[in-house]
Amino acid sequence: CLVWHLSFNGELTGAEVGNNAADLEGDYDLSNAIEVYRNQPEGGELSGGPFAFTVGDGKADHIPEDGITLSGNAGAYSQWVVTDEEGNILGLPPTFTAVNFDDAGEGVCLVWHLSFDGELSGAEVGNNAADLEGCYSLSNPIRVERTEDKDKQVKIFAYPNPARDFVKIGVKNADTDNIIIRIYSTSGSQVYEKEIKFYKTKRNILVALNVSRIESGFYIVHITNKEKTLSVKKRLIIK
Repeated sequence: CLVWHLSFNGELTGAEVGNNAADLEGDYDLSNAIEVYRNQPEGGELSGGPFAFTVGDGKADHIPEDGITLSGNAGAYSQWVVTDEEGNILGLPPTFTAVNFDDAGEGVCLVWHLSFDGELSGAEVGNNAADLEGCYSLSNPIRVERTEDKDKQVKIFAYPNPARDFVKIGVKNADTDNIIIRIYSTSGSQVYEKEIKFYKTKRNILVALNVSRIESGFYIVHITNKEKTLSVKKRLIIK
């Protein structure tokens, strides 16, 4: 739009909203005009989804290129935004296809499109999208649900249980090349520890332990690895 200054003497007609300044009548004069540019970004409308991925299996989970369609967006700059359900920013990917949801673990997230003009502040991982400041607009969100395959979760077995002299400890889906087995009493005292190394990564492990020197009672078997990526527990009874 244009901003002018109008000076006049006596009666002036035509100075009404909706009329054209060229149709003013009277003893008047208009200044030069100052241009004002008004920007109104539009985040646009997203269609597609919702999406559901099974995560934690090491296989990449991406939204396909034709999975989300963006329409009606406007603005000098644009950005894709991934948040949790509370609007906390988890990522600012260049495109929605760039996100590998398998790395995010179990949960729910939202995918948005952001349009803005000029300076924008607050668009950082860890901030909340509600705290963005500037001339901007967010689209509607697309929901992405991430669930873990229960068959791929780490599980621990102990048999026989109750045990007498020996017990076999099995770990399914361990995916490690070393384990540390510790046995604790119910009071928290450690009564057994053994470290086992493998020549290559093992997903399923079976180890026999001699527990004949451990007093009868209730115990907790805790299995970890040096990298601290594995931590499983199992209740064990020794007679």
